[in-house]
Amino acid sequence: MKERDDMQQERDFESHRARVAESRFAALKDKTSRLQADVRRLQDDLAEKRMHRLESSESILQDARSQLEVLQRSLSPSVASEQTELTKVLESLMDDNEVLKRDTAELQHFLASLGKKYMRYRKR
Repeated sequence: MKERDDMQQERDFESHRARVAESRFAALKDKTSRLQADVRRLQDDLAEKRMHRLESSESILQDARSQLEVLQRSLSPSVASEQTELTKVLESLMDDNEVLKRDTAELQHFLASLGKKYMRYRKR
C-alpha cells in the first residue's frame, strides 16, 4: 500500500512538473512570437526611413545639379572656365555620394539577410 501511494505521488509530481514545463514553453513561444513581430515591424520602419532618406538625397542631388547647370549658363566665359574646375569637383563629390549610397544599401541588405538567418538559426 505504501509503495502504491509513493508511486502515485511520484506520478502526480511528474505530471505537475510536465504541466509547469509546458506552460513555460507556451509562454516563451508567445514571447518569441511577439519579439519576432516587433523585429519585423522595426525592420519595416527602418526600411521606410532609409527609403525616405534616399528619396530626399536624390532630390537634393538633382536640385544641386540643376543649380550647377543654371550657374554655368549664367556665367561669363572667363568666369565659366574658372568655375569648370569647381563644377568638376562638385560633380565628383556627387558621384562619390551616389556610390556610397549604393554601398550603404548593399550593406544594409546584407545585414538584414544576416539578421534573418540568425532568427532562423535561433528557431532551431
